[in-house]
Amino acid sequence: ADRIPPEIVSFEPESGVLNFEGSSIIIEFSKYMNKNEVRENIFISPSAKLEFDWSGRELEIEILEELDPDKTYAFTLGTNYSDLKGNKPTEAFTLIFSTGNRIDSGIVKGKLFDKNPSGTFIYAYKIDSIDSDTLDIRNNKPDYWTQIGTNGNFRLMALKDGTYRIIAIRDQ
Repeated sequence: ADRIPPEIVSFEPESGVLNFEGSSIIIEFSKYMNKNEVRENIFISPSAKLEFDWSGRELEIEILEELDPDKTYAFTLGTNYSDLKGNKPTEAFTLIFSTGNRIDSGIVKGKLFDKNPSGTFIYAYKIDSIDSDTLDIRNNKPDYWTQIGTNGNFRLMALKDGTYRIIAIRDQ
């Protein structure tokens, strides 16, 4: 039986690109994927409207709106998807690019210890300009987010300098 997790074998643009003016992101997988699950596990921070086009093992993600100038974006493919044999990736994939001439470089990484960490979200809320006791996650979108892999590891990248509240959530 095939128990090998899927991997991303190539992607465009390269991570770390400055002055990004493109309108799409291309990802090639090592295997044929469950397309709906992949689509449901794609996040871009800050948010942007996306459209998806598959060709075999290659996915083109078209960005349907103009990106903000001088902003660092983190495109993340979470972990709650599988190939056609049901194999899930071990970690989330993140591609960082900037529409300006610098990339925000803050990183938070860690490990969630749980019997089944896969699919849990890590949310980061920037709390510099608010009273941190008044943060209501029911009404505020996180500034950054990612999904934890089967090994429990997570990494939030391309964060602006500041103070954050980090929350782990598993929606059941």
